[in-house]
Amino acid sequence: MDVEALKLGFQVLQFLITGGIGFYVYMTNKNKVTNDRIGQLESEIDKKIDSHSERLARVEALTEKAPTHEDLAKVYDKVNQVSACVNRLEGEFAGVSRVVNLIHETLMEERRK
Repeated sequence: MDVEALKLGFQVLQFLITGGIGFYVYMTNKNKVTNDRIGQLESEIDKKIDSHSERLARVEALTEKAPTHEDLAKVYDKVNQVSACVNRLEGEFAGVSRVVNLIHETLMEERRK
């Protein structure tokens, strides 16, 4: 073999090795950047989850103090009682109104005579 051919072969081999090292460094840096971005996203999500868990704890504390179905049933019964009383009073006042009108008519007739 010729020395020039050996030199050329060595240069081609050196070029390929340098290209391979360059490709390896590129991929390593690319993975590092990707891993850094994923790490940042994880930390941001952790912060958001922490704030959500605090908010959920506050909501759960408030719902413990909220009225239950039993409480609302008691209120419903009281409203029904008030409604019945109002209906009774409405009927009584209708009767009173009729009596007052009859008295008024009677007085007006007596006055005319």
